[in-house]
Amino acid sequence: PLQSRHGATTVWVDPERFDAARAELFDAAWWQRQGASQDRSAGRGRVREVHDAAGQGYLLRHYYRGGLMARLIRDRFLARPLARSRAMAEFLLLGQLRARDLPVPQACAARHVRRGLFYSADILVALIPDATDVARLLHHDRALSTQQWQRLGRAVRQLHDAQVFHSDLNCHNLMLDAAGKAWIVDFDKCGMRAGDDWKADNLARLLRSLRKELRLDPGLHWSEADWPLFVAGYESPPQTGD
Repeated sequence: PLQSRHGATTVWVDPERFDAARAELFDAAWWQRQGASQDRSAGRGRVREVHDAAGQGYLLRHYYRGGLMARLIRDRFLARPLARSRAMAEFLLLGQLRARDLPVPQACAARHVRRGLFYSADILVALIPDATDVARLLHHDRALSTQQWQRLGRAVRQLHDAQVFHSDLNCHNLMLDAAGKAWIVDFDKCGMRAGDDWKADNLARLLRSLRKELRLDPGLHWSEADWPLFVAGYESPPQTGD
């Protein structure tokens, strides 16, 4: 990546997206002047959807803590080597996965700000055009087709075959675009993992997330009968176009 370092701040960018590593890429007011921006909920905090003058969309995310520590230190993390810090590690991982043609978004920029013994972090990820997360589809749209569930299953299988462990595999982090392609997003604290024994637990986490959504919304367009469709896709050989 292209890198700039000014004082305690280090910025990386993908040269395919930006010609310079500029700190203003993480300034919501700067993006507002370029085009449009809006907040949306995501995980432990909020992300900002921003667009440049050409209409290209991005998701700007600041990293927050979860759990009890979040009450004391909301967005600070204990210092570690730059490449292993939250934003930089996710940036590098997404670059590796895209180089292997895996269905993940493009990380466009990342920022690390050293703050004494701690650091804060941000990442800018390209928006997947016309894509909606599975949870939203099931809550507000309709039941997914057999083909859609199978494509989602194959996308997760691609990740597992590449030995990629997704630490938060749930129905909010699976997406379908207008062409029917399945995507997997949000790779914070994810990475490569050897062996196969963790993969069943990873799938079980996804199933628990679907059951949780059903408990929250009994009108959810999902039932236990849909799960074998996903599993059939996961267990099937890859198909051209998926």
